[in-house]
Amino acid sequence: MALQLLLSCVASCLALTLCACGTAVPDLKGLTYEQADKALTEAGFELGDVSYREDADGAVGAVMDQSPAAGRRASSGSVVDIVIAGPAPVETPDLTGMNRETAEGVLSALGLIVGSVSESHDATATVGAVISQEPAPGVETPKGSGVDLVLSKGPEPKDVPSVEGATEAEAKAILEAAGLSVEVRRQAHPATKDSVIAQDPAAGASAKPGATVTITVSTGEEYVSVPDFVAKGGESEFSVRNAEAAVNPVRYGDARYTSRYDAIAAEAGVKVQFVHMSEADSVFMHGMGGWPVGQDPAPGTRVKRGTTVRLVVMR
Repeated sequence: MALQLLLSCVASCLALTLCACGTAVPDLKGLTYEQADKALTEAGFELGDVSYREDADGAVGAVMDQSPAAGRRASSGSVVDIVIAGPAPVETPDLTGMNRETAEGVLSALGLIVGSVSESHDATATVGAVISQEPAPGVETPKGSGVDLVLSKGPEPKDVPSVEGATEAEAKAILEAAGLSVEVRRQAHPATKDSVIAQDPAAGASAKPGATVTITVSTGEEYVSVPDFVAKGGESEFSVRNAEAAVNPVRYGDARYTSRYDAIAAEAGVKVQFVHMSEADSVFMHGMGGWPVGQDPAPGTRVKRGTTVRLVVMR
């Protein structure tokens, strides 16, 4: 009898000891999936099966039931299953390369919507195509959630480099290295032959990669300034007869009257041709003397070297 009583006491003590073993399971009700997972990890448990109940009365996305129940003791590392109120999440699809309309259709079919939409430059993606998204592809997302999209604006514009003053070859190398195309135009100009005298767009302007920059290259033709033959002629003391000789030196047998203007022209880099003023116009210029009273082109005009300047002389 005493032995039976002893064994009964030992069994009771052992049962009490076993009940006190293990760790109490935390209460997960009302927590989100992420919060429940974190609480179990901190308590030494693992998250087990996760199921969803669309017809539940609890807050959508919150834990409404668990097994083992809160407060029960379980060994460390054991799993705890949970039931979450609301529909099961869906895996976010990969939307990369789709335009916004297509991406919106794909998301809608899965019960998701387009969230915020922004734009960013991309060197390879077509303008308007999705280049990134949040959540990333493959992430489980609650139905009804939004997926943020970043759409391509195409390659980032570049600043057009300055090539004025460079040679044609140097300018092409600089522009092509910057990812730009080159069109060459040539223009008569006193600048060094084959040097760039203008560019369009101008240096510093923004241009998309592959855009065309037109450069104007000098042909190297020299320009000179037309002297004022009228003023210079007025410095001499030509008579009317001398002026006539300048117009028709062969008739008068003396070319010395034209030599002064030839010298002025040679020094300036141009040629001269003498022409008579009409009789009617000469009436109004009576008393002007025998030197030239007009010229074409006008003084100061920039012309190609060797251009002929017409000098108007009174009869």
